[in-house]
Amino acid sequence: MQGFLAAARRALSGTDEFVAAYEDDILVYSKNEEEHREHLKIVFRKIQEVNMMLKLKKFKFFQSEVKFLGIIINKDGIRPNPEKAKAINDFPRPLKTRDVQSSMGIVNYYRSHIPHCAEIAHPLHRLTSDVKFEWGEKEEMAFIKLK
Repeated sequence: MQGFLAAARRALSGTDEFVAAYEDDILVYSKNEEEHREHLKIVFRKIQEVNMMLKLKKFKFFQSEVKFLGIIINKDGIRPNPEKAKAINDFPRPLKTRDVQSSMGIVNYYRSHIPHCAEIAHPLHRLTSDVKFEWGEKEEMAFIKLK
């Protein structure tokens, strides 16, 4: 798997605006069919340049929407899956450091979809270091705002 990942990263560099890759999955998304054909040509050319082999039986072409690892990818781009967002909204208030770490792990996964995430989360991140766990108004407000 490690060899595939390294080859995939090399092959797909520079395609971030229309490719999402994770382990052995590569997703190509585009605004329309014509653009999608061009994106596929670029991806296949890059994969061929590093002599990577792909399994045709794993391919699904021209899907209008794909749910993948807590995100939804479609012609409009990438957005969080609302089902996963509901899980975050239902997350209980942390009672100890481990709870904060767990909730911050989920928040960090979606940080690109949360404007000013680092600023908002600062009071919570502080609780994950070697400080006494004290949940106050700043932490509560940060937690609510992130949800």
